Amino acid sequence: MLDTHALDLAIRRITLTVGEAGHRDAERAFAEVFGLASDPVVDGRWRCLRALGGGQCLRRSKGVPCDGCEHGASVLDHVALWRRPGSRRRPTVLTSQPYGGDIARAHRLAEMFGLSVLVSRDLSWHMPGVTTLLVFDADGVIS
Repeated sequence: MLDTHALDLAIRRITLTVGEAGHRDAERAFAEVFGLASDPVVDGRWRCLRALGGGQCLRRSKGVPCDGCEHGASVLDHVALWRRPGSRRRPTVLTSQPYGGDIARAHRLAEMFGLSVLVSRDLSWHMPGVTTLLVFDADGVIS
Protein backbone atom coordinates (compact mmCIF):
# COMPACT_ATOMS: atom_id res chain seq x y z
CA MET A 1 0.00 0.00 0.00
CA LEU A 2 1.37 3.43 -0.92
CA ASP A 3 1.45 6.27 1.59
CA THR A 4 0.56 9.81 0.52
CA HIS A 5 4.20 10.79 -0.09
CA ALA A 6 4.81 7.72 -2.26
CA LEU A 7 1.60 8.39 -4.19
CA ASP A 8 2.71 11.99 -4.84
CA LEU A 9 6.07 10.73 -6.09
CA ALA A 10 4.36 8.16 -8.32
CA ILE A 11 2.13 10.81 -9.85
CA ARG A 12 5.14 13.09 -10.47
CA ARG A 13 6.99 10.24 -12.16
CA ILE A 14 4.05 9.50 -14.44
CA THR A 15 3.68 13.22 -15.17
CA LEU A 16 7.34 13.49 -16.16
CA THR A 17 7.00 10.47 -18.42
CA VAL A 18 3.99 12.00 -20.14
CA GLY A 19 5.90 15.25 -20.64
CA GLU A 20 9.12 13.66 -21.86
CA ALA A 21 8.04 10.64 -23.85
CA GLY A 22 4.40 11.19 -24.74
CA HIS A 23 1.15 9.73 -23.56
CA ARG A 24 1.74 6.17 -24.82
CA ASP A 25 4.56 5.74 -22.33
CA ALA A 26 2.36 7.06 -19.52
CA GLU A 27 0.41 3.79 -19.55
CA ARG A 28 3.66 1.84 -19.14
CA ALA A 29 4.79 4.20 -16.35
CA PHE A 30 1.44 3.77 -14.59
CA ALA A 31 1.85 -0.03 -14.63
CA GLU A 32 5.46 0.17 -13.44
CA VAL A 33 4.85 2.69 -10.65
CA PHE A 34 1.94 0.72 -9.19
CA GLY A 35 3.38 -2.75 -9.88
CA LEU A 36 0.57 -3.80 -12.23
CA ALA A 37 0.22 -5.74 -15.45
CA SER A 38 -2.43 -5.13 -18.08
CA ASP A 39 -5.13 -7.79 -17.95
CA PRO A 40 -5.92 -9.53 -21.23
CA VAL A 41 -9.57 -10.13 -20.32
CA VAL A 42 -11.47 -9.11 -23.44
CA ASP A 43 -14.95 -10.51 -22.84
CA GLY A 44 -15.92 -7.65 -20.53
CA ARG A 45 -16.76 -9.85 -17.54
CA TRP A 46 -14.78 -7.68 -15.14
CA ARG A 47 -15.52 -4.31 -16.72
CA CYS A 48 -18.04 -3.85 -13.97
CA LEU A 49 -17.38 -1.89 -10.76
CA ARG A 50 -19.66 -4.26 -8.83
CA ALA A 51 -17.55 -7.24 -9.97
CA LEU A 52 -14.29 -5.38 -9.35
CA GLY A 53 -15.44 -4.83 -5.76
CA GLY A 54 -16.01 -8.56 -5.30
CA GLY A 55 -19.70 -8.85 -6.21
CA GLN A 56 -21.42 -10.25 -9.27
CA CYS A 57 -22.26 -8.28 -12.37
CA LEU A 58 -26.06 -8.38 -12.48
CA ARG A 59 -26.13 -8.07 -16.26
CA ARG A 60 -23.92 -11.13 -16.69
CA SER A 61 -25.34 -13.23 -13.88
CA LYS A 62 -29.06 -12.39 -14.11
CA GLY A 63 -29.48 -10.58 -17.41
CA VAL A 64 -30.84 -7.43 -15.79
CA PRO A 65 -29.46 -3.86 -15.80
CA CYS A 66 -26.40 -3.62 -13.56
CA ASP A 67 -25.55 -0.54 -11.50
CA GLY A 68 -21.87 -1.50 -11.67
CA CYS A 69 -21.33 -1.26 -15.39
CA GLU A 70 -24.08 0.71 -17.05
CA HIS A 71 -22.94 4.28 -16.49
CA GLY A 72 -22.28 5.41 -20.00
CA ALA A 73 -19.25 7.30 -21.18
CA SER A 74 -19.29 9.83 -18.32
CA VAL A 75 -17.61 7.29 -16.02
CA LEU A 76 -16.67 4.14 -17.95
CA ASP A 77 -14.95 4.87 -21.26
CA HIS A 78 -11.64 3.61 -22.64
CA VAL A 79 -11.56 1.00 -19.88
CA ALA A 80 -8.53 -1.13 -19.05
CA LEU A 81 -8.13 -3.81 -16.39
CA TRP A 82 -5.04 -4.41 -14.29
CA ARG A 83 -3.76 -7.10 -11.92
CA ARG A 84 -0.58 -7.88 -10.06
CA PRO A 85 1.94 -9.60 -12.38
CA GLY A 86 1.70 -13.38 -12.08
CA SER A 87 -1.63 -13.21 -10.26
CA ARG A 88 -4.40 -15.52 -11.39
CA ARG A 89 -6.93 -13.64 -9.30
CA ARG A 90 -9.45 -11.25 -10.72
CA PRO A 91 -8.28 -7.81 -11.80
CA THR A 92 -7.87 -5.41 -8.88
CA VAL A 93 -7.68 -2.09 -10.70
CA LEU A 94 -9.85 -0.65 -13.45
CA THR A 95 -8.80 2.48 -15.30
CA SER A 96 -11.26 4.55 -17.25
CA GLN A 97 -10.56 7.65 -19.33
CA PRO A 98 -13.86 9.37 -20.11
CA TYR A 99 -14.04 12.65 -21.98
CA GLY A 100 -14.52 15.24 -19.24
CA GLY A 101 -15.61 12.66 -16.70
CA ASP A 102 -18.28 12.87 -14.03
CA ILE A 103 -15.99 12.99 -11.00
CA ALA A 104 -18.76 13.26 -8.42
CA ARG A 105 -20.44 10.19 -9.89
CA ALA A 106 -17.12 8.30 -9.94
CA HIS A 107 -16.66 8.99 -6.22
CA ARG A 108 -20.25 7.90 -5.44
CA LEU A 109 -19.77 4.66 -7.39
CA ALA A 110 -16.45 3.94 -5.70
CA GLU A 111 -18.07 4.37 -2.30
CA MET A 112 -21.07 2.24 -3.32
CA PHE A 113 -18.87 -0.70 -4.34
CA GLY A 114 -16.17 -0.41 -1.66
CA LEU A 115 -13.48 0.87 -4.03
CA SER A 116 -11.06 3.74 -3.81
CA VAL A 117 -10.72 6.07 -6.78
CA LEU A 118 -7.86 8.28 -7.96
CA VAL A 119 -8.88 11.10 -10.29
CA SER A 120 -6.47 13.01 -12.51
CA ARG A 121 -7.20 15.39 -15.35
CA ASP A 122 -3.49 15.43 -16.23
CA LEU A 123 -2.34 11.81 -16.30
CA SER A 124 -4.57 10.09 -18.85
CA TRP A 125 -2.84 8.41 -21.76
CA HIS A 126 -5.89 8.44 -24.02
CA MET A 127 -6.21 11.99 -25.35
CA PRO A 128 -4.30 13.71 -22.49
CA GLY A 129 -5.85 17.00 -21.48
CA VAL A 130 -9.21 16.00 -22.95
CA THR A 131 -9.98 12.86 -20.95
CA THR A 132 -9.92 12.34 -17.19
CA LEU A 133 -8.07 9.36 -15.72
CA LEU A 134 -10.22 7.49 -13.19
CA VAL A 135 -8.45 4.68 -11.34
CA PHE A 136 -10.83 2.39 -9.42
CA ASP A 137 -8.95 0.21 -6.94
CA ALA A 138 -10.31 -2.85 -5.12
CA ASP A 139 -7.22 -3.81 -3.11
CA GLY A 140 -5.48 -0.63 -1.98
CA VAL A 141 -2.91 -0.66 -4.80
CA ILE A 142 -3.11 3.10 -5.31
CA SER A 143 -4.09 4.33 -1.88
